[in-house]
Amino acid sequence: MVGDRNLVLVVDDDQALLKLVARTLRMEGYDVVTVDNGMAALHLVESLEPDLIVLDIMMPGMTGWEVAERVRQRWDIPIVMLTAKSGVRDQVKGLGVGADDYVCKPFNSDQLLDRVEKTLRRVRLHTRGRKRAGVVTSPAAAELDARSATEPLP
Repeated sequence: MVGDRNLVLVVDDDQALLKLVARTLRMEGYDVVTVDNGMAALHLVESLEPDLIVLDIMMPGMTGWEVAERVRQRWDIPIVMLTAKSGVRDQVKGLGVGADDYVCKPFNSDQLLDRVEKTLRRVRLHTRGRKRAGVVTSPAAAELDARSATEPLP
């Protein structure tokens, strides 16, 4: 998050679509960074830790499915797939590799904004609920909790 604004990383090899999605999100108050390939997206996720990723599937080099899997290995950043792969199996696979939502191209800008807003709202509510319940969210603390749960009490 940059100030009070959410940072969204948009990943797609279609430059015209990148510009359209970025403009749409910026008009709604989001900070946006765009990139046209999966490897660059992973580097930006590492350095920027965006609040949400909008991710295409069909890109040269590294597919969006591969990017989503790698993101899920290290981060809990919400992902909205934005792709021309509209089959049910594709959608199930996208959600299975870690996407939080799935929007098919061609898409309506209002539909994409709605999915982005609802995904971010779910994450905020989930995070707030975990904090209130005293659940520790850092990976190191979770590992420590897991180890202590399996060790016998003194």
